[in-house]
Amino acid sequence: PFTDQPEIKRKDINEPEGVYRKAYELPMNVQGSKCMFGLKTKNPHKKGNELLKHELGMNLILETLFGKSSLQYEQMYEKGLIDETFSYDYTEEGGFGFTSVGGDTNDPDQLAKVLKETLLQAKNLISEEKIELARKKKIGSFLKAMNSPEYIANQFTRYAFLEMSLFDVVPVLEQIQLTDIQQILEEEIDEERMSVFKVVPKTK
Repeated sequence: PFTDQPEIKRKDINEPEGVYRKAYELPMNVQGSKCMFGLKTKNPHKKGNELLKHELGMNLILETLFGKSSLQYEQMYEKGLIDETFSYDYTEEGGFGFTSVGGDTNDPDQLAKVLKETLLQAKNLISEEKIELARKKKIGSFLKAMNSPEYIANQFTRYAFLEMSLFDVVPVLEQIQLTDIQQILEEEIDEERMSVFKVVPKTK
Protein backbone atom coordinates (compact mmCIF):
# COMPACT_ATOMS: atom_id res chain seq x y z
CA PRO A 1 0.00 0.00 0.00
CA PHE A 2 0.99 3.64 -0.45
CA THR A 3 1.44 4.10 3.30
CA ASP A 4 4.43 1.71 3.19
CA GLN A 5 6.31 3.80 0.64
CA PRO A 6 9.38 5.72 1.88
CA GLU A 7 8.86 9.41 2.52
CA ILE A 8 10.21 11.70 -0.18
CA LYS A 9 12.66 14.15 1.33
CA ARG A 10 13.27 17.33 -0.62
CA LYS A 11 16.33 19.46 -0.03
CA ASP A 12 15.76 23.01 1.11
CA ILE A 13 16.58 25.61 -1.50
CA ASN A 14 19.39 27.78 -0.15
CA GLU A 15 18.59 30.77 -2.35
CA PRO A 16 20.82 33.82 -1.79
CA GLU A 17 19.03 37.11 -1.11
CA GLY A 18 20.79 39.04 -3.88
CA VAL A 19 20.35 38.63 -7.64
CA TYR A 20 22.78 36.62 -9.77
CA ARG A 21 23.10 39.44 -12.31
CA LYS A 22 21.87 43.01 -12.11
CA ALA A 23 21.65 43.23 -15.89
CA TYR A 24 22.23 41.00 -18.90
CA GLU A 25 21.86 41.65 -22.62
CA LEU A 26 21.59 38.84 -25.15
CA PRO A 27 22.06 39.59 -28.87
CA MET A 28 19.97 37.21 -31.03
CA ASN A 29 18.67 36.88 -34.57
CA VAL A 30 15.42 38.71 -33.82
CA GLN A 31 13.74 41.67 -35.48
CA GLY A 32 12.65 43.46 -32.33
CA SER A 33 13.91 43.79 -28.76
CA LYS A 34 12.50 42.33 -25.57
CA CYS A 35 12.93 43.53 -22.01
CA MET A 36 12.00 41.70 -18.83
CA PHE A 37 12.44 43.40 -15.47
CA GLY A 38 12.67 41.22 -12.38
CA LEU A 39 12.38 41.78 -8.64
CA LYS A 40 13.54 38.98 -6.39
CA THR A 41 11.38 38.13 -3.36
CA LYS A 42 13.07 38.80 -0.04
CA ASN A 43 11.52 36.04 2.08
CA PRO A 44 10.29 33.22 -0.20
CA HIS A 45 9.54 30.74 2.60
CA LYS A 46 5.96 31.68 3.42
CA LYS A 47 3.10 29.18 3.45
CA GLY A 48 -0.60 29.10 4.18
CA ASN A 49 -2.53 32.32 4.72
CA GLU A 50 0.67 34.33 5.07
CA LEU A 51 1.72 33.36 1.54
CA LEU A 52 -1.80 33.80 0.15
CA LYS A 53 -2.09 37.33 1.55
CA HIS A 54 1.38 38.28 0.32
CA GLU A 55 0.80 36.82 -3.14
CA LEU A 56 -2.57 38.52 -3.58
CA GLY A 57 -1.15 41.76 -2.22
CA MET A 58 1.64 41.68 -4.81
CA ASN A 59 -0.94 41.02 -7.53
CA LEU A 60 -2.91 44.08 -6.43
CA ILE A 61 0.28 46.17 -6.48
CA LEU A 62 1.19 45.05 -10.00
CA GLU A 63 -2.34 45.63 -11.27
CA THR A 64 -2.33 49.11 -9.75
CA LEU A 65 1.07 50.05 -11.17
CA PHE A 66 0.98 48.33 -14.56
CA GLY A 67 -2.63 47.40 -15.36
CA LYS A 68 -4.17 48.76 -18.56
CA SER A 69 -6.14 51.36 -16.60
CA SER A 70 -3.02 52.72 -14.88
CA LEU A 71 -1.36 56.01 -15.82
CA GLN A 72 2.01 54.24 -16.11
CA TYR A 73 0.65 51.79 -18.70
CA GLU A 74 -0.95 54.60 -20.70
CA GLN A 75 2.26 56.62 -20.75
CA MET A 76 4.44 53.66 -21.73
CA TYR A 77 2.02 52.70 -24.48
CA GLU A 78 1.79 56.22 -25.88
CA LYS A 79 5.59 56.46 -25.99
CA GLY A 80 5.80 53.17 -27.88
CA LEU A 81 7.71 51.45 -25.08
CA ILE A 82 5.22 48.58 -24.82
CA ASP A 83 2.64 46.78 -26.93
CA GLU A 84 0.07 44.01 -26.43
CA THR A 85 2.82 41.58 -25.32
CA PHE A 86 3.38 43.57 -22.11
CA SER A 87 2.65 41.50 -19.02
CA TYR A 88 3.37 41.27 -15.30
CA ASP A 89 3.28 38.43 -12.80
CA TYR A 90 4.25 37.43 -9.28
CA THR A 91 5.44 33.91 -8.48
CA GLU A 92 6.33 32.36 -5.13
CA GLU A 93 6.75 28.62 -4.79
CA GLY A 94 8.24 27.59 -1.46
CA GLY A 95 11.90 28.60 -1.56
CA PHE A 96 11.96 31.07 -4.40
CA GLY A 97 9.90 34.00 -5.58
CA PHE A 98 10.01 36.87 -8.05
CA THR A 99 8.09 39.60 -9.81
CA SER A 100 8.47 39.88 -13.59
CA VAL A 101 7.33 42.79 -15.78
CA GLY A 102 7.99 43.44 -19.46
CA GLY A 103 7.53 42.37 -23.07
CA ASP A 104 8.43 43.44 -26.59
CA THR A 105 9.75 46.98 -26.89
CA ASN A 106 11.37 49.40 -29.30
CA ASP A 107 13.58 50.80 -26.55
CA PRO A 108 14.60 48.19 -23.92
CA ASP A 109 16.89 50.60 -22.07
CA GLN A 110 14.17 53.21 -21.61
CA LEU A 111 11.55 50.60 -20.69
CA ALA A 112 13.86 49.14 -18.04
CA LYS A 113 14.42 52.64 -16.64
CA VAL A 114 10.67 53.39 -16.46
CA LEU A 115 9.84 50.04 -14.82
CA LYS A 116 12.58 50.51 -12.23
CA GLU A 117 11.48 54.06 -11.43
CA THR A 118 7.84 52.98 -11.16
CA LEU A 119 8.66 50.25 -8.64
CA LEU A 120 10.94 52.51 -6.60
CA GLN A 121 8.19 55.16 -6.47
CA ALA A 122 5.39 52.67 -5.85
CA LYS A 123 4.54 54.03 -2.40
CA ASN A 124 3.67 57.38 -3.93
CA LEU A 125 1.73 55.88 -6.85
CA ILE A 126 -0.60 53.61 -4.89
CA SER A 127 -3.72 54.86 -3.11
CA GLU A 128 -6.69 53.28 -1.35
CA GLU A 129 -8.92 54.10 -4.32
CA LYS A 130 -6.56 52.45 -6.81
CA ILE A 131 -6.22 49.35 -4.64
CA GLU A 132 -10.01 49.09 -4.43
CA LEU A 133 -10.31 49.18 -8.23
CA ALA A 134 -7.59 46.53 -8.56
CA ARG A 135 -9.33 44.39 -5.92
CA LYS A 136 -12.65 44.44 -7.81
CA LYS A 137 -10.92 43.51 -11.06
CA LYS A 138 -9.03 40.66 -9.42
CA ILE A 139 -12.16 39.25 -7.77
CA GLY A 140 -14.06 39.46 -11.06
CA SER A 141 -11.38 37.65 -13.05
CA PHE A 142 -11.03 35.00 -10.33
CA LEU A 143 -14.77 34.27 -10.25
CA LYS A 144 -14.79 34.06 -14.04
CA ALA A 145 -11.89 31.59 -13.96
CA MET A 146 -13.80 29.43 -11.47
CA ASN A 147 -16.16 28.51 -14.31
CA SER A 148 -13.32 26.39 -15.70
CA PRO A 149 -12.96 22.88 -14.15
CA GLU A 150 -9.45 22.74 -15.59
CA TYR A 151 -8.46 25.95 -13.79
CA ILE A 152 -9.92 24.68 -10.51
CA ALA A 153 -8.09 21.34 -10.79
CA ASN A 154 -4.72 22.94 -11.59
CA GLN A 155 -4.92 25.69 -9.01
CA PHE A 156 -6.45 23.56 -6.24
CA THR A 157 -3.43 21.25 -6.32
CA ARG A 158 -0.94 24.12 -6.28
CA TYR A 159 -2.71 25.89 -3.43
CA ALA A 160 -2.95 22.70 -1.37
CA PHE A 161 0.75 21.97 -1.86
CA LEU A 162 1.57 25.39 -0.38
CA GLU A 163 -0.94 24.93 2.48
CA MET A 164 -3.37 27.46 1.01
CA SER A 165 -7.01 27.11 0.00
CA LEU A 166 -8.27 28.18 -3.41
CA PHE A 167 -11.59 29.08 -1.81
CA ASP A 168 -9.93 31.59 0.52
CA VAL A 169 -8.85 33.83 -2.37
CA VAL A 170 -11.89 36.12 -2.39
CA PRO A 171 -12.17 36.49 1.43
CA VAL A 172 -8.45 37.31 1.70
CA LEU A 173 -8.66 39.77 -1.19
CA GLU A 174 -11.51 41.54 0.59
CA GLN A 175 -9.46 41.77 3.80
CA ILE A 176 -6.31 43.35 2.32
CA GLN A 177 -5.97 46.99 3.32
CA LEU A 178 -3.71 49.81 2.17
CA THR A 179 -1.57 49.31 5.30
CA ASP A 180 -0.96 45.69 4.20
CA ILE A 181 0.06 46.90 0.74
CA GLN A 182 2.46 49.44 2.25
CA GLN A 183 4.02 46.74 4.41
CA ILE A 184 4.55 44.51 1.38
CA LEU A 185 6.14 47.39 -0.54
CA GLU A 186 8.43 48.09 2.41
CA GLU A 187 9.61 44.48 2.36
CA GLU A 188 9.80 43.84 -1.36
CA ILE A 189 10.93 47.02 -3.12
CA ASP A 190 14.71 46.97 -2.95
CA GLU A 191 17.01 48.14 -5.73
CA GLU A 192 19.57 45.50 -4.75
CA ARG A 193 17.12 42.72 -5.67
CA MET A 194 16.23 44.16 -9.08
CA SER A 195 17.48 42.70 -12.34
CA VAL A 196 16.86 43.34 -16.03
CA PHE A 197 17.23 40.97 -18.98
CA LYS A 198 17.20 42.22 -22.57
CA VAL A 199 17.09 40.43 -25.91
CA VAL A 200 18.31 42.66 -28.72
CA PRO A 201 18.84 42.14 -32.49
CA LYS A 202 22.34 41.12 -33.51
CA THR A 203 24.31 43.79 -35.29
CA LYS A 204 26.17 42.75 -38.44
